[in-house]
Amino acid sequence: MVLIQHLFGIASLRQTHREIQVNLAYRWFLGYGLLEKIPHFATVSYAFCRRFPEELTEEIFEHILNKALNNRMVEPSAVFIDGTHIKASANKKKFQKEQVARAAKAYTRQLREEVNAEREKLGKKPIEDDDDEDGTPGGGTVEKTVSTTDRDAGMFVKGEHERQFAYEAHTACDKHGFVLGVEVTAGDVHDSAAWDGLYDQVSKRFEETKFVIMDAAYKTPWIAKKVLEGGKIPVLPYTRYTGKKEWYKPWEYAYDPVQDTLP
Repeated sequence: MVLIQHLFGIASLRQTHREIQVNLAYRWFLGYGLLEKIPHFATVSYAFCRRFPEELTEEIFEHILNKALNNRMVEPSAVFIDGTHIKASANKKKFQKEQVARAAKAYTRQLREEVNAEREKLGKKPIEDDDDEDGTPGGGTVEKTVSTTDRDAGMFVKGEHERQFAYEAHTACDKHGFVLGVEVTAGDVHDSAAWDGLYDQVSKRFEETKFVIMDAAYKTPWIAKKVLEGGKIPVLPYTRYTGKKEWYKPWEYAYDPVQDTLP
């Protein structure tokens, strides 16, 4: 019943129950005859809240994906990664401002270790970890808009005027459209911030992947570095230079290996 609701975009389980009662195709799909009584929608809701564990959806996903793999329907040589916002059932006018710990980026610690290694070669003191100063990961706090209806959702700003609480499903799929991995976050989490978990999940399972195709939201040095170090080729779109005209352009620098500088 829930699968029918999401596949056909029905607003609620109550409405889905009404549709199933009069739709012969729905009855056939669920295995109910023309005169058989359809279970009440509250029974399904109660089962999801009380009987089914959180891991059930992951087990169903893995079961379907394994069937597709066994029948050679999946082609993981090229993986496409993108994010889709899903509107939350929360009033955008009911919120409060809260100070939350700033989330550390996945590459922060590794970058600091590499910088400290270079500083040690030059006889300089290592850079101290920001976490040591205030005890919060990432260093300091940041003000966040939190919904009083759904605290897990995040405020998503779409364009100049539209603001809404939402979630974002970061999805990896193959060229045939089969979903290979999913990472769900709040709507205010940037695509590049949620990329690491999704990429690790897919790359560990599909080691034969050769290309990782992403849009401009994932065009960061860390993502390109991690994909290349994993033996894969990142495919990213061209983005026009956005710096000031009087500044030096990236292509105007020339590396001097003797002085180890960029004159």
